[in-house]
Amino acid sequence: MERGRGRVAPFNPVCQAGRLSGNPLAMAAGRAQLDLLAAPGTYQRLEALSAGPAGRFFHAMLERGIYLPPAQFEAVFVLLAHTGADIDLTVEAATEAFATTQ
Repeated sequence: MERGRGRVAPFNPVCQAGRLSGNPLAMAAGRAQLDLLAAPGTYQRLEALSAGPAGRFFHAMLERGIYLPPAQFEAVFVLLAHTGADIDLTVEAATEAFATTQ
């Protein structure tokens, strides 16, 4: 491999492409986000914000029969097995949970 060219096309077989790849606006937005995350106290603030209300909401939903993923990094999906009544029940439970966790 020639020095300095890496493994990315056009000189090598790895293609790196995407809608925002190399877009100056996307790059500036990404850099701004990294700068904000690097500010002192950012992660401590995020931890404090998510520790209290996130845990209370999870348990309030669980008490209403709605089993959310245990980690905040997991997604909630609607499946074909769900009915309109299931969705309505979830929305009602979330409304009640939000009201009790304020």
